[in-house]
Amino acid sequence: MLDEQKANFQALGARRDQYNTMTTALNKTEELYKSLYQRASEQKLAENISAPDEVIYDAAVPPDRPSKPQRGLLIVMVTLMALALYIMYLIVGTAMDKTVNSLSELKAKAALDASGEFPQLPNVESAKQIFHNVQYADMIHSLRLALLNRRDKPATILVTSVQPRFGSSLIAELLASSASKARKTLLIDLDYLASKGLSAKYPQQKLGFSQLLNGTATAEQAIVKLDDQLDFLARGELNDSSLLLLTSERLPALLATLHQTYDTLVIDTPALSLAQDSLLLAAQSDINLLVVKAGEQRHAFARRSFALNAPVMRRSRSCSTR
Repeated sequence: MLDEQKANFQALGARRDQYNTMTTALNKTEELYKSLYQRASEQKLAENISAPDEVIYDAAVPPDRPSKPQRGLLIVMVTLMALALYIMYLIVGTAMDKTVNSLSELKAKAALDASGEFPQLPNVESAKQIFHNVQYADMIHSLRLALLNRRDKPATILVTSVQPRFGSSLIAELLASSASKARKTLLIDLDYLASKGLSAKYPQQKLGFSQLLNGTATAEQAIVKLDDQLDFLARGELNDSSLLLLTSERLPALLATLHQTYDTLVIDTPALSLAQDSLLLAAQSDINLLVVKAGEQRHAFARRSFALNAPVMRRSRSCSTR
């Protein structure tokens, strides 16, 4: 019985080997069949598309009717874009421009009222030379009338500027010459910081306002006669600070004494950026004229104008404010 079971076990191994051999052969046959079926399908597909219905052109093939570039339209578009950018530039530039170049801009940008306008004149030797020009003479006379405004009582006009070399001394001299056409006028130079001020025209005159205020000189000694109704009072030699001189208790009395002889006093003072002389004299003056340059930043003189309580006159490329 044991031998019979041993023989059956050995026969079982042989059957298993036979089964594996048959399975391997079947798999190879299946793979071969699939390969043949795929080749047959590809051949049949190639036979069906041998005569194509449509042809796809290569991208490199030039078209029969190429479209021409629209150069005219391109030029029009570029022109319109450039014009739009230029208009935007003008709008933004105007909005950001803080300079004052005309009388109308003075009111719009700085909220100040202008009294007049006068151009910058090169190589001016004297005020009389300017009055030979009728147009310039009318500008000065209009300024004087705007400042005095039919004022009957005596007036003291203080003339200053924002920065030096803005022409305030020339404006003061012209204003005094214009005022002398109607009333007796005294031009006073109190610009002690200017090396070439109004007093430089009379170097021989050593006595002036400082000596007259201190009582070391009389009015006849210090005042120079320029015309029938126009006199000039130089600044005189200063031995101390101009601030001490202008804060003297004798200053109001001296101005009142001068008004007994003169209807109009025109005082030339240093620029506001250099000294506070104008601010001290503003309390003693009836009218304050601030000279500003055209193209100046509005904030550069607006604050000083309010501090001085001054109206404004404009000078083209060299402006004035009262």
